[in-house]
Amino acid sequence: MKKKSILFILLIFLVYTLFSCVPVNKVFSYKIEEAKLDRVIDGDTISVTIGDKKERVRMLEINCEESVKEMGKKVTGKGIAASAFTKQLLKDVDVVYLTKDKSNKDQYGRLLRLVWLEKPTDIYNEEELRNKCVNAILLLKGYAKVVKFDDDSYIEIFKKFEKEGMNNE
Repeated sequence: MKKKSILFILLIFLVYTLFSCVPVNKVFSYKIEEAKLDRVIDGDTISVTIGDKKERVRMLEINCEESVKEMGKKVTGKGIAASAFTKQLLKDVDVVYLTKDKSNKDQYGRLLRLVWLEKPTDIYNEEELRNKCVNAILLLKGYAKVVKFDDDSYIEIFKKFEKEGMNNE
């Protein structure tokens, strides 16, 4: 009886050790959605068409200051600069790629997504994030700050990007 208990405990320990070495977000598969870019609304929000459905997309885990006066929010110079940067970055882009993390929509019904300039091969790869992910590029250029949405997976790497971006302001 003792041997079975010890073996069971060792098995549990082995399984725990094995799975604790692999980041949880890499265990699950992800879907990459292709979307037609309709327009940039502001620094962290775009309008797209997915299939035949128009959607607003709020860039996941980041926030740019306001450039559009809505709901009593104050427009700032930094918000206007972020909006101009996003418009410039996406001006010749017809198609963007979207990936979802744990959060699906915000309180206003906008999709919460990472927005990619090119289709990523590994959405967790730091170099791909730096070079292809609009959310990350906005942080790296100092136009955005990190915002947490429901335990999403990119907080730590985005905090690193935000810190680098503070040096670019």
